[in-house]
Amino acid sequence: MTDPPTSHNPAPLIGNGVRWQSLDVLRGVAVLLVLIRHLPLYSTMRRLFPGLYDVLHTLQTGGWVGVDLFFVLSGFLVSGILFRQYQRDGRIQPGRFLIRRGFKIYPAFWVLIATTLVWFAATLHPFPIQKVLESTVAELTFLQNYLPGIYAHTWSLAVEEHCYIGICLLLTLMTSLARGSANPFRWLPAFVITMAVGVLALRVWTIPAVLPKNLLPTFGATHLRCDTFLLGTLVGYAFNFSDGKFLAFCQRFRPLCLLLGGACLLPVFFLQLETDRIVCTWLFTLTALGGVLLLMGALGSSGKTSLAAGLLATIGEHSYSIYLWHILVSKIWLLAILKTYRVPVDLVTWTVLSLLTSILAGILSSYLIEKPALKLRDRWFPA
Repeated sequence: MTDPPTSHNPAPLIGNGVRWQSLDVLRGVAVLLVLIRHLPLYSTMRRLFPGLYDVLHTLQTGGWVGVDLFFVLSGFLVSGILFRQYQRDGRIQPGRFLIRRGFKIYPAFWVLIATTLVWFAATLHPFPIQKVLESTVAELTFLQNYLPGIYAHTWSLAVEEHCYIGICLLLTLMTSLARGSANPFRWLPAFVITMAVGVLALRVWTIPAVLPKNLLPTFGATHLRCDTFLLGTLVGYAFNFSDGKFLAFCQRFRPLCLLLGGACLLPVFFLQLETDRIVCTWLFTLTALGGVLLLMGALGSSGKTSLAAGLLATIGEHSYSIYLWHILVSKIWLLAILKTYRVPVDLVTWTVLSLLTSILAGILSSYLIEKPALKLRDRWFPA
C-alpha cells in the first residue's frame, strides 16, 4: 500500500461520533420545516387563529426545502469522511464506508417498513397484496423515487443512497487516476460545477410547462436532484483541502453567509411547488446554493450556545429517525386516535400534538434502534 499522503493542516474532525452543534441546529431547522410541510391544515382551523394559520401555511408552502438542506449537509459530511480517510490512509475504502452507512440508514428504515406492513394488515380490508408487495420492493431497493412506494417522503432516502454510491465511485476513480497524490481531487470543483449546470439544464428541458399532479418524476428523481448533494461535497472538499482557509472564510463572513443563504431560500415560501415551473427548475439550484451558504454560516459558528440552539440541536441529532417516522406517527396514527375518540382539537393543539408526537417518536426510535445499531457498527466495523 502506498504511504498516506501528508495533509497540510487537517480540518476539525466532523463525523464518526464527533458532533458539531451548529450543524445539528441546521438539521433541526431542516426537519422542522419538513414536519410543517406535512402537517395537515384544515380550513376550519383558520377561524380561531387566522394569523397562526397563515404563518403555518407559508412555512408549509416552502417546507420541502428542508430536504435540500439535508442533501447539502449529507454531501458535506459523507465526502468529508472519505476525504479524511484518504488523508489518513492514502486510499478510500468504499465498501467499508457503505457498510458503515448502511448501519446508520437501514435498521430504523426496515423497522418502519415492517411496522407499516403490520398496520396495513390490521386495517386494510381487503388487503391489496400485489400493490403492497410492489411498493414494498420499491422501498427496500431504494427505487421509490422512480417507482410508487409506500410513503411519499422516503424518495429522499433513495436519492441519498444513489449519491452515496456515486460519490464513492467518483472519489475512488480520482484516487486511482492520481495514485499517491496528496490531493487527487483537484478536478472535483470543475466536475461539480459542470454537473450542477447540466442537471439544471436537464430539469429545464425535462419538466413540462404544466406540472403534473404526481411530482415524483420531477421532484424526486436522482438525476434531477443530485446537484444539491454534489454542492455539499464541494463544501466538504474546500473544508478538508484548504489549509484552514475555507474555515477562516466561513468564520469571517458568517453573518453574510447566513443572510444570503436565507435570501436564497425565501422565494420558495411564496411559490407553489406543484404549479410553478420555476420552482422545479431554477429555484432548485437557488435553494441548493442557499443550503451551501447556510452550511458555511453554520461552519463559521463561534460555538456559543443558547437554550433555543440546544433544543434545535437535540432535534437535529435525532432528525433522521424523526424524518422517518413522522408520517406514520402524526399523519396516520395520531389522526386515527383523534377520530376514533372524537377528540376536538384547534389549530394550536393540533400543531403541538403533531410536532411533539413526531419528535418524541423519532427520539425513541433513535435510542431503541439507531444508536444500538451504530454501537454494533463501531464494534464490527470500526471507523
